[in-house]
Amino acid sequence: MRPQKTILLPKAAKSPQSLGQNMKLARIRMMCERAGVSHATLTAIAQGNPSVSMAGYMSVLFCLNMHADVEKVASRAKYAIMPSMKAYGRKRGNKS
Repeated sequence: MRPQKTILLPKAAKSPQSLGQNMKLARIRMMCERAGVSHATLTAIAQGNPSVSMAGYMSVLFCLNMHADVEKVASRAKYAIMPSMKAYGRKRGNKS
């Protein structure tokens, strides 16, 4: 048997949409308050904007309980090998 399709009047159909938008805005406001960042910063972080400070990213990641992933990356970084100056094609002191 087919499920019945719910038909709403236009005025009633707008109500769930506005409720959903209000819930989304409330969720964003709560995240901004918890992380201590502005709405613009949170939007930039969500879009992956590289100009946002690391502190902003860490605040949001901490609120989402995802900061441990960054700590794992940071712990591996101390064992990374730095590239030599030869890789850049120039020796120190030589300005040619």
